[in-house]
Amino acid sequence: MERTVGNKYNLYRNMTYRTKTDWFFVDPNTLQTKEERDFLEYTLATINANRYPSKTAEQLADMRLKGDERYFRVPLTGGGSIMQVSGMLAAFKDSLKRLLPSELK
Repeated sequence: MERTVGNKYNLYRNMTYRTKTDWFFVDPNTLQTKEERDFLEYTLATINANRYPSKTAEQLADMRLKGDERYFRVPLTGGGSIMQVSGMLAAFKDSLKRLLPSELK
């Protein structure tokens, strides 16, 4: 999980929660700071505008106000072995860049 958000998972830990079968963003109104609320409101608005392009802003706001879990679901994609390998290769290349920054781009 640490590699999920560029090793900054702890910064976002209070913005999500997991169930046995899914992963969700929390309602932004439950967050303590204005900056976190603003960030999560923007994030959710952007995700859901792309997820539901046929819905109006009012319809999306209604989903949010009603606590529709589809609005708060974290968009994930399934990852098979090819995705895992490509992720490991990307992580390996990142590590090499730190050791040899001028040789790898």
